[in-house]
Amino acid sequence: MKTLVNGKKVLYITLFAVLITLSTLSIVVLQGYWETNRRIQVVYDSKILFHNYIVGNIKLDGEIHGSLVAEYSFYKDIVIIETHYEKYQLKGFNDPGARNYILSLLREKVKRVYSRKNFSRNEIPYPRYKSFILHGGLPYYVEPSFLNIDPIYRQRIIFSTGTNTSILEDRMFKYDPDTGILVESIIKAKIHNGMENEEYTWTLAASSSSNPFYILETMNIEALLTIVALGISILTAILAFYLDKRRGFRQ
Repeated sequence: MKTLVNGKKVLYITLFAVLITLSTLSIVVLQGYWETNRRIQVVYDSKILFHNYIVGNIKLDGEIHGSLVAEYSFYKDIVIIETHYEKYQLKGFNDPGARNYILSLLREKVKRVYSRKNFSRNEIPYPRYKSFILHGGLPYYVEPSFLNIDPIYRQRIIFSTGTNTSILEDRMFKYDPDTGILVESIIKAKIHNGMENEEYTWTLAASSSSNPFYILETMNIEALLTIVALGISILTAILAFYLDKRRGFRQ
């Protein structure tokens, strides 16, 4: 009889330990999900204007209106952002070469990788020593810990690219202070080359016609919560049963 009682004790203690482990693992997985497996999709209204802008031997003159989709994937040390145009309309670009050049860019899917917690305040949100019109690379993400209370950054910079050529850029970036996601940006560039001036404008704003911060869950969060709740419930029931029978085991 004593052996049977001891066996029951071992069984309950083992179950108790297993359920504690499962509950702990569930909570860890749940926390890890929020920290490293968030995927957020943002739809931006985009407007791009070229006026006499020269790229190689191509002259760009026209407007682009479209919807740019950005998918943000948050991991422990990096944020991966994939962008593509869902739809777009072109106005102008009468030259076939210029039109084909623009279409080839709009059909591309672009992937960018940003390091988390690895920024310098002097380079937020775009380095002042780089011209956007020449280098590109829109900063879609800034680590929230580096954002100010009013996360709007304005930059007005003049670059000299030659004896008679200068670039004037006005740049504005606005970010969501909680996620570090780009909410709005306006970039205007004017190039003075001593002959015919060139102009470039890109306006990007999170669309108000849809939910811009729709969370794409890579795991079923409800299932994880159920695991945690079930584990705690069973654990509580077994603990109560064990304490209730503890006196009986001693007899």
